Amino acid sequence: MHSKLGLYSIKALKTIYTPPIKYAVKLRFKGGFKVNTRFGKNFKLYNKAFLVETHIFWLGIDNYAWENKTRKIWCDLAANSECVFDVGVLSVLAKANNSKAKLVAFEPQPNVFEVLKKNN
Repeated sequence: MHSKLGLYSIKALKTIYTPPIKYAVKLRFKGGFKVNTRFGKNFKLYNKAFLVETHIFWLGIDNYAWENKTRKIWCDLAANSECVFDVGVLSVLAKANNSKAKLVAFEPQPNVFEVLKKNN
């Protein structure tokens, strides 16, 4: 589902259904969505039908088992940092936890780099 209609359909479906993780992978989409954390932080995330972003959309970032302990440590460190260097998607989470920090993000994969620019 790559059209606007597809994104709206996916968002509407989410209001009434949360699929098990094994099915969420099949419900990928392209487009932006808002991520809320249990600590009251939120940020927008762009998905290019990638696995991690799709799971975050369906399960919520706090319910997704992907690097749970790493994410908690990362958020704690980012919240108390003046400058954050990152390779990958955690840069968006760092900025959500500390909007005043200077963020330097790197991404070597061109298709993921395009998404990182959109998430900026």
